Amino acid sequence: MLQTAFLKLVLCLIIARFNRNPNTRFLIGFLCLLIVFDLNSYLQTTGHFQWPMAILFNHSLPLGLLQGPFLYFYVRNTLNDEDSLKRRDILHFIPFLVVMLDFMPYFLLPWEEKQRICTAVANDFRKIRDYGRGFLMDHFLLALLRWLMLFGYLSHILYLVYINRPSKKTGTGVPDAQYRITFRWLTTLAVLLLGVLPSFLKLILDFHSGRVDMDAAAYRSYPAFIVSVSIYLLACLSILMYPQILYGMPRETRSDRSDGNTADGQKTVSPESGRMVEIPKDDSIPDPPEPFARLAEEIRDYIMGEKPYLNQDFSVSTVSQRLKVPQHHVNYCFSNILKTGFPAFRNRLRVEHAKSLLEGGAAESMTMEGIGRQSGFSSKVIFYTAFKKETGMSPGEYQDSLKRGADSTP
Repeated sequence: MLQTAFLKLVLCLIIARFNRNPNTRFLIGFLCLLIVFDLNSYLQTTGHFQWPMAILFNHSLPLGLLQGPFLYFYVRNTLNDEDSLKRRDILHFIPFLVVMLDFMPYFLLPWEEKQRICTAVANDFRKIRDYGRGFLMDHFLLALLRWLMLFGYLSHILYLVYINRPSKKTGTGVPDAQYRITFRWLTTLAVLLLGVLPSFLKLILDFHSGRVDMDAAAYRSYPAFIVSVSIYLLACLSILMYPQILYGMPRETRSDRSDGNTADGQKTVSPESGRMVEIPKDDSIPDPPEPFARLAEEIRDYIMGEKPYLNQDFSVSTVSQRLKVPQHHVNYCFSNILKTGFPAFRNRLRVEHAKSLLEGGAAESMTMEGIGRQSGFSSKVIFYTAFKKETGMSPGEYQDSLKRGADSTP
C-alpha cells in the first residue's frame, strides 16, 4: 500500500509537470484521494506511525465521497473541452458536507483521545468497526455509501463516454487522432474502475459489516482487498499508455476554423516544420489533417506583429486572452504544430530583439541589464543565460564581436 501510494504520487507529479490542460486538476485530485486512502490503510493495518494515523483516521473518511465527483468533473470537462465548474456542480459536494457534519463530534475530540483510539486500533484492527463512526453513520454505512456513489458516477461516466464515441463525432473540429486516443483512455479508465466495484463490495460486506472476523494481517491478504488495490493501481497507471492525453482534447474554436485551402500567396503554418510557408490555392489540395494550423498562424502573427514578448509579464495566458482561446489550445499549437516550447520561443524572440539593440549601438547609452529589461527579461541573470544559450556567447562578448567586426571593415 505504501508502494502504491508512492507510485500514484509520482504519477501526480508527472501530470502536474507536463499536463497543460487545467482540467486535469480534477484527475490529480482523484489520485490524491486514492493516495490518502492508501496511506490510511497502511497505517491502520500495520500499526506504525500512530501520530499520522491519528491525523488520517476518521478525518479522511468523508473524502472518499469526493472520488466520484472529481472523476466525473474530469471526464465531463474533457469531453466538453471545459476547464471550470458550473454553479450547479455544488450539488455534487452535498454528501461530502453531510458526512463532514456527521463526523464533527470526532473531529472535535482532544488530540489525546484520538491518540488513544488509534492505539486501540493499532492493537486490534477490528476495532475500526467500533471507532470508525460518526454521530449517525457508522463505518459500514459510510463504506456502502461510498460504493453506491462510485457505482452511480462510473455508470454515468460510461454513458457520457458512449454518447461521445468517435463514430458520433460530427463537425466538432477535434483532431481525429487526438480524439480517438483520449476516448480510449477515458474508456479504459472507466472500465477498470468499474471493475474494482465487485471486489470492493465484497470487502465491505465481509469486513465492515462484521460478516468475516479478520485481523490486520488477514485483511491485507484478503483476496478482495488485493484485487481492489491492484485494479485501482492498474487504472491509475494506464495513463502512461496514453501520453498524448497530456494535451487534453482541444476543440476547434472560431479562430481555428478554415476551409482547408489558402488563397494564392497566403502564408500558413506547416504542421511538419512549424514555419510559415507559401501555399498556392489549389482545389485538389485536401483539408489539412491539423485543424489548429490556422490558430497557430494567428498566434505567430500576433506575437510577431504586436511583439508582446517585450513585456516581462508575457505568458501563455496573454496569448489566450488576446485571441480568446483556451490556454491548452495555445500550448497544443506550440507543442504539436510550431514544434517548440513556449518559453524557448519567447526567449528566442527576446534575444533577437536584444541583438538588434546591441547592433544599433544601444550599449553606448544603456547598461546590459537595461537592454535585457527592454527586451522583456525580468533580470540580468535570466537575460545572460538565455542570450548565451541562443548565441553561444554573453551579451558583452557579442558586443565585443560587433566592435571587432566594425574595426575590421575598411
